[in-house]
Amino acid sequence: MRNFKFQIPNSKFNEGFTLAELLVAMSIFVIIVTVASGIFIRSMQDENRLTAIMGTQSSLNSALEQMAREIRGGYLFNDLTPGSPDCGTTGASFGSLNGYSSMTFVGPNGTTTYSLSGGRIERNGDFLTSQDVSVQNLCFVINQIGSPYPAVHPADSCNPWRVSIFLNAEPVASNLSVQPFYLQTTVSSRVLPKDMSAETKASYDIQNGSKVYESCK
Repeated sequence: MRNFKFQIPNSKFNEGFTLAELLVAMSIFVIIVTVASGIFIRSMQDENRLTAIMGTQSSLNSALEQMAREIRGGYLFNDLTPGSPDCGTTGASFGSLNGYSSMTFVGPNGTTTYSLSGGRIERNGDFLTSQDVSVQNLCFVINQIGSPYPAVHPADSCNPWRVSIFLNAEPVASNLSVQPFYLQTTVSSRVLPKDMSAETKASYDIQNGSKVYESCK
């Protein structure tokens, strides 16, 4: 029986790729990898940016919530710490405000002080915001305040205290293109000047040399 060999005339199966074909294929491959890498890197950057934004919002909201809860049960806001408003200088981002960069008051858990320390909101030495958040400005505007600030807030000292909190912050990570957060909230105290004990009123009024709260009935 004769052996037949199947052959395809002019077959190029045994021939290799030309240099031009290899260069074209490599160029297409490099372009695809570059585009895919760019999409992946942008996706990772967007994910990191979103994570930073959510973390910053969570930290700031938690701090504001705790401050609001204590302010509602507080009284004598900055009456215990005489001083001049300083937010017009340290809080330039908010414009000219008659506010304070720190605030001391009598709260549900005793005397409480809020301030800004190293880019973090501090409460009696403990930090309320995480180390991943940088707070540039913190300002407290007290709409009712007694002596010794009658020229700053010429209001009836028997009115309820109302505190407005202004702050702006951003994530600590410097490689993220995230716009700073500007937050503002206003909290009214549920404690009226007339609700303070007679001893507290008298002690404060004697300390400041004038009857500011004793007349509140």
